[in-house]
Amino acid sequence: MTCVTHRRRPIWQAFISQFPPSESSKIKHTGTEKIIYKFLRHDSGNAAVLDVALLRVDSGAALPAARLGDSAAVRVGDEVVAIGNPIGLDQTMTRGIVSGLNRLLPGVSDEPMIQTDAPINPGNSGGPLVDRCGVVVGINTLISEDAQSIGFAVPINAAKSILRDLREVGRVVRPWLGMQGRAVDNKLGGIVRMPVTPGYLVEVVYDGSPADRAGVRGGNLSIVVQGEEYLLGGDILTEISGTPIRSHSDYIARVKTLRVGQRVKVTLVREGQPREMTLTVSERPRLPSDLAD
Repeated sequence: MTCVTHRRRPIWQAFISQFPPSESSKIKHTGTEKIIYKFLRHDSGNAAVLDVALLRVDSGAALPAARLGDSAAVRVGDEVVAIGNPIGLDQTMTRGIVSGLNRLLPGVSDEPMIQTDAPINPGNSGGPLVDRCGVVVGINTLISEDAQSIGFAVPINAAKSILRDLREVGRVVRPWLGMQGRAVDNKLGGIVRMPVTPGYLVEVVYDGSPADRAGVRGGNLSIVVQGEEYLLGGDILTEISGTPIRSHSDYIARVKTLRVGQRVKVTLVREGQPREMTLTVSERPRLPSDLAD
């Protein structure tokens, strides 16, 4: 990788942490420097894993600013460094590589994550994940409690995508259909001995959501197949506005392109029969899972 030096300038900064959603000012001393920063906007509407705050920094001197990179250009095997304050040890740096990309963590976030083996410990959350050129490609977020050297970072593109909304609107408006599920295919049908149409099995329909108002059905029969729990009996979503849906990532990616208030046609399979419904996209509300620890 060739590192190119760019002129640095002050930027709007985003951090992941449990920042209060207020507009209170804080003062931080760094040596002889006194810096005043103010919480402008706070986004916590997509679960705690994308809990991003927008800050305004007032300083008497020009401050160096990290350059935000393009996480779409990150590749497995790239060298990365995680910076943070683990257990209160300020400005600690740990080194590793990108171990995986587009990792979905069910029950944690719908945002695909960067996986890294760079050690991430309590206190690293909110710190930058940088490439070998010092460019920020992610924001350190969490680790797996069931294994070693498996950490996750929010891709910096995900954080950048909401900064304009936070600055100009004051909040992030996310389209929402109100369904939650998982991919199913013919293999599952062979195991449970019943016909299964490949698509997105709707397991949960949130009360009052666009899906609920349109009559989409969620699951009602819980079974465990090869260690995975499925909630069967719900509709199987196969298309949104003509776009095939075959996985959770397909569903999330398509919903992100919708607009609040837009009417969209979805194709479902219920009891083996296809049917079409029209849903009116609404704004994603705070959900109970957003408040879970």
